Amino acid sequence: QINTSNYEVRIKLSASLSGGSLGIEGGSAQVSYAGTTDTYTAGKTVVVRAGMVITPLESATRLRVHYKYDKFNLYRGSIEIIQGSAGLLTVNRLNIEDYLRSVISGEMSARWPLEALKAQAVAARNYAYKNYKPSQSYDLCDTPACQVYLGADYEFASTNQAVDETRGILLYYGDQIITGYYFSTSGGWTENNENVWGGIPLPWLRGVASPGEEESPYNSWKTRTFSRNEIEQWLNSDSDTAVGVLERITITKRGVSGHS
Repeated sequence: QINTSNYEVRIKLSASLSGGSLGIEGGSAQVSYAGTTDTYTAGKTVVVRAGMVITPLESATRLRVHYKYDKFNLYRGSIEIIQGSAGLLTVNRLNIEDYLRSVISGEMSARWPLEALKAQAVAARNYAYKNYKPSQSYDLCDTPACQVYLGADYEFASTNQAVDETRGILLYYGDQIITGYYFSTSGGWTENNENVWGGIPLPWLRGVASPGEEESPYNSWKTRTFSRNEIEQWLNSDSDTAVGVLERITITKRGVSGHS
């Protein structure tokens, strides 16, 4: 267990690169831009610009990003606008524990048993902790490519309890803080890390049975037949997999899961 009271994460929001307006709700906020700082009360709207930082002045203050791509657009913490190579990056900065409040419910149902929610809280905390990137503009995104993060509109009493009861707890293997990967469905058996990502075998990422997945709609996969030409085109569309003329495909070895 570590002290996370001052541990901040930076989340790149899936918002328009052209920017737009941002609303201040629930309390006042401070807006810093081009060397000036102004105070805005709740109900005010700000048009964002590169270099702008909007910081809550009250614990109840929330910031609504109106140019977000989906309806989950209300956030705790501050918003920083960064000029990226393709446009404006909208980055939410907040304490890691507050961040987790909106991750657990995005990754599993808030109605699930408390112990399951607490396990998710620990795994998500480890993932965020291990992905700290001080040399970059942000640490994580808000999509399944990182961890699903839906913001302050998607917090629940059950998931808040799971965060509070596991506050600061990280998952270790020996004296090493690990990334505790998690998933929706494995097909009944997980796989060794080296068979998925390559690299050296890691003792905490061994393939194991994963029972109880039968109710998942993703547990059984449908199959389909593809022509030789279709597969050949897909392989040759990427230089990493280009094979030229495809003669045959032969499975030479399977991992411990039996899937690949």
